[in-house]
Amino acid sequence: MGKISKSFSAHAGTSRPTDYHVLHNEIGFSANDLHELVHFLSYVYRRSTTAVSVVAPICYARLAAAQMSQFIKFNEMSNTSSSHDGEHGEHL
Repeated sequence: MGKISKSFSAHAGTSRPTDYHVLHNEIGFSANDLHELVHFLSYVYRRSTTAVSVVAPICYARLAAAQMSQFIKFNEMSNTSSSHDGEHGEHL
């Protein structure tokens, strides 16, 4: 399989072609089937009313990773402050 370019059409000068490389075609899609899938996926990103240059599943994966990163940082900060409170706890 080759690569698929430019998953969407846009006004002249505003498109940003994206290359997708097939690493393992387990399902057995043809190049045309993959091109069509990528084209359709470029229109299902909920945060945009137009086609996007990076398909929706990748956008959602990036958002999930960013949220998880923030959660982990918050959790680590919370654990660090809890351990400090134990060291300098109040005596009644």
